[in-house]
Amino acid sequence: MKTAHIFLSLAILLVSCGQASQADKKSATSNQQADSTEVVLQNNKEVGDEERPARNEYSFKTTIHIDDSDDLVDSITIVGWARGKQTDFIFGHELWIKQFKEKKEWFKEEDINFDGFPDLMVYHGYIGFGGQGGDVFVAFVWKPDERKFIQVEDFDAIPDPMFDAEAKTISTTYRADYEYVDSYTFKWDGDKLKEVDWNHEPIRMDGGEEDN
Repeated sequence: MKTAHIFLSLAILLVSCGQASQADKKSATSNQQADSTEVVLQNNKEVGDEERPARNEYSFKTTIHIDDSDDLVDSITIVGWARGKQTDFIFGHELWIKQFKEKKEWFKEEDINFDGFPDLMVYHGYIGFGGQGGDVFVAFVWKPDERKFIQVEDFDAIPDPMFDAEAKTISTTYRADYEYVDSYTFKWDGDKLKEVDWNHEPIRMDGGEEDN
């Protein structure tokens, strides 16, 4: 009887630990999504490039994490899918500014490096002053030879990027602070962006730009 009581106690303890473990895992997952600011890109080197999904096979699913204190989205995770299963592309980060969960464009698929393949832009936040700034995105360009996405350095410093496929430039204009409007133009240098033009224009007190 004493031995049976010992086994019964152990069984109850294991069940309780299992329930606590599941709760801890859920809590850890939520915290990880909320606190993560790092890229998680797991490119499986055991899979040959020719076996990896082509760009036109990809679709993306978004998971949002909501802060219970204000019912706003504070972080997102994007997962790539192809051929009916999850790929090795996973990216998650905190948003610079919380958003309503009804926001529709958590990511965009645009050809940002003008090579004919759609790339990926993941919403990150907002830059600017007085409502005259713009949305910023973390960007990944598709590498067709390797069949994988590569993150673009500092792309999330370009508010509301505008793409000129003919000139092959990316430009932005936004109100940087109370007194000035900034305009930038970039061109590609390999997989990095190089600044080729910059203007820092003062704003007139009536809301326009001052004449030079």
